[in-house]
Amino acid sequence: MPGAKVGGPDTTGAAGAKAAEFLRAFLEHCARGENAATGKQGAPLSFISFHPKGSPVWKGDHGQMRVERELLSVEKGFEVVASFQEWRGTPVILGEWDPEGCAACSARNKPENAYRNGNLYAVYTAEALKDTLTLSEAAGVKPDGSGHVVVRIRGATLF
Repeated sequence: MPGAKVGGPDTTGAAGAKAAEFLRAFLEHCARGENAATGKQGAPLSFISFHPKGSPVWKGDHGQMRVERELLSVEKGFEVVASFQEWRGTPVILGEWDPEGCAACSARNKPENAYRNGNLYAVYTAEALKDTLTLSEAAGVKPDGSGHVVVRIRGATLF
């Protein structure tokens, strides 16, 4: 389909060394690797995507939010993208950008997820979005190619 948007890799965030290296290898291949479909060098990307996640911890009677893990993943992912001159203007979609990775886990079975039912989720999201925009600017990455951040939060999209 000629007008299809193709991108990726839409894997885990880049906070960990292996995840950052996977993102880097993917972008390197798309920039300079052999295109299996055409036999030529490189492959076009309509967007770059990865999953930055937080990492809340249950403290026995309350959850401790850890926005720093999510923001570290955002920062490292933006750094990897910015290290490629050819991808700096490519839209970046932060898929599954949220406080933790267990979207289907019930607060009944995992009490650390109870924060989702109160004001804390909204406050966390607002803080993380503000800091994500700051990190985007600092890295020189314009996440959607026009200066907007495209963020996927449990099925909703923020611009």
